[in-house]
Amino acid sequence: MRLGNVARMVGARATRLPHLTSIRSDVFWWEPDGRVVRVSTGDGIYYMACIHPDGDHVVFWGGSTGRPRLWIADGTGSVDSLTDGSRSARFPAYSADGRSLAYACSSHPLETMEGIWGQKSNARPNPETRMSIVVRRGASGREHEVTDGKYQDERPALSPDGKLVAFISNRRGLNGLWVASTDGLRQPRPLIVDRGVYRPWWSADGERIFFFTFGHRHQIHYVVAAGGAPVPLANDDRGFTHGPYADPGGRHLIVHSTREGRAFPNLWALFEIPLDGGRPRRLMPPGYERGATHGTRARNGVLTFDVRRRGS
Repeated sequence: MRLGNVARMVGARATRLPHLTSIRSDVFWWEPDGRVVRVSTGDGIYYMACIHPDGDHVVFWGGSTGRPRLWIADGTGSVDSLTDGSRSARFPAYSADGRSLAYACSSHPLETMEGIWGQKSNARPNPETRMSIVVRRGASGREHEVTDGKYQDERPALSPDGKLVAFISNRRGLNGLWVASTDGLRQPRPLIVDRGVYRPWWSADGERIFFFTFGHRHQIHYVVAAGGAPVPLANDDRGFTHGPYADPGGRHLIVHSTREGRAFPNLWALFEIPLDGGRPRRLMPPGYERGATHGTRARNGVLTFDVRRRGS
């Protein structure tokens, strides 16, 4: 589907906003032939992209002022607003079939770029913020809320067929892992509520949900989608590792990690972690070998990532 057609269905044309000083982040598009282009506008904080499984466009969140929005872009430099800014929108995630998009939204007064700017971590919502999970269906762009907004429900991840959504919620105090049906007809059920976890993502076959745990070391784990005990990935064996994103081929996770910390202190870099237990492999986009985060990859090999840096 052409980006212009998507934009006409889902939102108004993007407008350039005043530049945020000091820190900015941008989203980049990495073609299999090595070409890397910036797809966000360079005037604020934009990150946590999710590429469409077909690789023809990417959705990410951020902005420079006002409420954070979802944005849609492709590798040609075209970018549009996907949400209108009446409510904040974060953490977009496509289903593997590409027919559904989930995200977290909020009307809380702290959920503005100015509020995010003042927080210790602009990647996480303020603890007081309440959020609901929204699912957007196909070409129609019809949306409905899966959760009611009474809790902080965030970081949604859709099952490959789009029928279930895993998400992080503070319903029982900790940032636990929950699952709900995307038709909203069944109450969310807990999968992990005895420890803090974050950033779920479904395996390509829909049988497992990957995530990382908090604690002495942030390590990638998985849990069987039907429920059970978390299992750590043995080959995620050092550093702090975040992500994860299941490559469409089903053989790797794409993560960002500090696992090369001895050679490059404080460097967050992209890696592929083989699901057969093999050694993780560093991914180095040309021009950004010194670090990148939040990688996602499409079936055609296009990979997106973001880079945070100091601005002026």
